[in-house]
Amino acid sequence: MTDIVSDINQKICQHFKQFDDFVFCISGTLSVVRRQIVDLIEENGGEFATSINKSVTHLITTKEDFESSEKNRKVKDAIEQEIPCIVEDFIHDSIKANRALGIRKYRINDKGSKKKANFLFDGEHFVLSGSFNEPVHELKDTIMDHGGVVEDKVTDKTTYLVTTNEDWSNPTDDVTDAKDKRLHIVNERFISDSVKENSKKDFHNYRLVFHKRKADDDDGPDKKKAKK
Repeated sequence: MTDIVSDINQKICQHFKQFDDFVFCISGTLSVVRRQIVDLIEENGGEFATSINKSVTHLITTKEDFESSEKNRKVKDAIEQEIPCIVEDFIHDSIKANRALGIRKYRINDKGSKKKANFLFDGEHFVLSGSFNEPVHELKDTIMDHGGVVEDKVTDKTTYLVTTNEDWSNPTDDVTDAKDKRLHIVNERFISDSVKENSKKDFHNYRLVFHKRKADDDDGPDKKKAKK
């Protein structure tokens, strides 16, 4: 019986690994030899690239290497291609958590760069309501990693409510407030599809309901007067 359970667990791990679809490149002197980090990456579903290319999703480096006045080629290429530069703790902590964590706390920012990173959800404020396919903490991490802000409740700053058909059919306070404020109410695929294609998708295709904002209302005061 023990062997059967072990085999099942092994098969599950083979299908769901922390770094599936991740391609890492490494720069700088890490806390362990580079080969150990590469082994950890590959054992947990990720791939390793010796140089920055179009397939690389993250550059693992150090603050010292990143902030050096004479940045090496890998760091320069990563910044130019807007590839996230992260510290190696991301690898160790993700393995401990048995999932790929959000990179926000591990990311090294290029304070001297004049080029602003292109975040998908810059300026957007989200509220999450309901039980999603993806764990809520992971959905929050995804939004924040791409420049968005996640709030606990609907406020005047909120731009999107991400919810489910169930919550829409049996409105929670957040759904009711979002309706009253005429917010964009979308399902979770709006987030995942936007991230997958690295482009903010048209929310109309993901809406549960859409109320025009006052600023978007075609029948403004002038047009209403004209109709009389």
